[in-house]
Amino acid sequence: MKSRILLASALLLAGCQSTQQVNAPSTTTKKTIIIEKPVTTVPTSPSSVLETQPHQVPKKTTPQLSPQQQQDLWDRIAMQIDTPIPENKRIRYYRNWYLKHPRNLQIIAERSKPFLYYITQEVEKRNMPLELALLPIVESSFDQYAYSSSAAAGLWQIIPDTGRRFGLTINSWYDGRRDIVKSTQAALNLLEYLHNKFGNWQYALAAYNTGEGRVFNAIDKNKRLGKSTDYWNLDLPDETSAYVPKLYAVADILRDPQKYGIRIPAVANKPVLQEINPGVQMDLAVAARFAGISTQELKDLNPAYHKWATAPNGPYHLLLPINKVKSFKVALANNKREN
Repeated sequence: MKSRILLASALLLAGCQSTQQVNAPSTTTKKTIIIEKPVTTVPTSPSSVLETQPHQVPKKTTPQLSPQQQQDLWDRIAMQIDTPIPENKRIRYYRNWYLKHPRNLQIIAERSKPFLYYITQEVEKRNMPLELALLPIVESSFDQYAYSSSAAAGLWQIIPDTGRRFGLTINSWYDGRRDIVKSTQAALNLLEYLHNKFGNWQYALAAYNTGEGRVFNAIDKNKRLGKSTDYWNLDLPDETSAYVPKLYAVADILRDPQKYGIRIPAVANKPVLQEINPGVQMDLAVAARFAGISTQELKDLNPAYHKWATAPNGPYHLLLPINKVKSFKVALANNKREN
């Protein structure tokens, strides 16, 4: 190893730990992020779902405040969703599905709490449609450990080739597709690229799901047949045909939850995490002790690290609760002086 390993004795003691990739976080500690109860799988094609009748609940948004001044991050997002959402069978089906499974959105809201502020802020910085901040709901149910049968990983469900194409490192120690910051940047870069290529967010979203070639082929096919080439009329795989409707259904519910009689747990509209870089490889258990949090919580915030430590030759960065950064830095500095 080229770089000095912090607390060599701790690393050696931890060396016998399994290097197997974590499939799911533990739920034994109070601070664990992942909710034990699984999210019900959203179907990919409409079937018989009963219409859910909306009823009124008190409105919580404070309209005189700007989106950035809202207390609830969901309100910040909802106030900026201005994409026209059509009323069609597919969107209605998935909206009714989510309304009939309110526990799903409640679990997803809890899972999103550490990450949603950062994602929202990045979408805003790029002047992208705010419903894109909701895409991890459709992609992974905000499960940072999600891994699909097609080898897509992380909140944004990025496949290996696409990840590397957009600058993510993937190796036996570290998978950038599960790095919250790096994967968000890569996903938004990809979405911007696709939007620039297609000039249409519905096409861009479909291409994000199924690949740009398939979308171009579907458009060309409809042109040859003299059919409409809008997203809703394209011959796409079932999963892709359901992709935009799912996102729009969630956006529509979030935009006016009182209309649909659903309560979504609030997410604080403030930063909760900060990225730090110790500059050396660290045992994750030692890093957690320095921060004053459990090892499992540290892993849940940094799921990109496959093993018991950060990568030998980097990256070394860690996401920490913002109120734990100072204690981590003090402990790290003290350790460096002692060693």
